[in-house]
Parts: sequence; structure tokens; C-alpha cells
Amino acid sequence: LSVPLIVLPALRGSLREIYTWSAMASVAVMQKNYEEEVEKLQKDQDAFRENVESQQKYTAQLQENELVLQELKLLGEDAKVYKQIGPALVRQDVDESKGNVETRIEFMKKELTKLNKNAKSLQETLEKRRKHVAELQQKILAAREKKE
Repeated sequence: LSVPLIVLPALRGSLREIYTWSAMASVAVMQKNYEEEVEKLQKDQDAFRENVESQQKYTAQLQENELVLQELKLLGEDAKVYKQIGPALVRQDVDESKGNVETRIEFMKKELTKLNKNAKSLQETLEKRRKHVAELQQKILAAREKKE
């Protein structure tokens, strides 16, 4: 981005001063764009971190539920299974318990699949944004060196 050079009759000074003013304005615009991109990068990094935390949570819950299902499969039909509902324990059929746990496992697997896809997309976005921020930083440095 560059600021158009406008020479007004009221503006006094050498052409060098005008060029310097234009270059400073250009650097200021680039600096503002750079700061906006850095802010977007930080937001994307936060979204990625939240995604990873969700993946970890679902993975832990999935492992726990798979262990519960393995334990339920070891039980006989006459076994007593209780489900906690609030502060109370309510008796539940073994097959019903297995079905509930299997349903939770399927849900968690679907959520993990969505989170993995989202993580890939966020990773690509982060890479592009990091590259763009680095390019802006190089342009600002080059413009400042020219100015001096």
C-alpha cells in the first residue's frame, strides 16, 4: 500500500521532505495492517488451542467409555447395574447400559472426526497467516531502511 503523493501549493519544503512524509505514511499504513494481521493470527491460535483442548477432552472421555463398555460386556445378564442420576443410583438393565455407552462412543467418535477436520483447516489458516505476517514484517523493515 502506498499513499498517493499530492503536492499542495500551501505545502512548502523540498521534494525530499515530501518523499519522506509519503514514506512515513506508507510505513504507518503497513504497520497498522501488520498489527491487524497479528491480532487475527492470535485469534486463530486461540481457536486452534481450544480445538486441541476439545480433542483431548473427547479422547479422554472416549477411552473412559470404551473401558466401561468392556466392563459391561464382561457382566452376565443377571448382573445389577446402577446409573447415577443426580445424587441417586437407579437400577438399569445391562443391555440398556451397553446401548447407552455405545451411543456415547459413537457420538464422541463423530465429534472427534469433526474436530480433526477443523484442526486441519485451522492449521492451514495459521500457516498462511504466519507467512503473511512475516511478509508484512519484511516489507515494513524494507520501507524503514529505504526511509533512512
